[in-house]
Amino acid sequence: MTPPQPQLHALCDLLRIAVLDARVEAWRGEQESGGRNQVRFHRIACLLDAIHNLPGFLEDYSGWNQEVFETILKSQNDPQNPGLGDHLLKRYQTTLEHVPAADDPVSD
Repeated sequence: MTPPQPQLHALCDLLRIAVLDARVEAWRGEQESGGRNQVRFHRIACLLDAIHNLPGFLEDYSGWNQEVFETILKSQNDPQNPGLGDHLLKRYQTTLEHVPAADDPVSD
């Protein structure tokens, strides 16, 4: 069941703000720390980079571009995060393959 439009909008807005704030803090943490913490902050920032636009697409799918989204996920691979983008993309694709058909009953 999809929430009513006012709740969907409020929930997506809350998610968008929280993800963006956490992303900023992660990039700041990477700059201000060193060693293993710097690597962890970088990984968190990359994860949030990969998803920060999703709340907007949940509200308005008209601008969705599958190829661009997959490219964004792949771009999260970098020397500090080898395989991160590949992992996210594989998870996304695997989930898409296992989505029940729209006419299948959904159990709660």
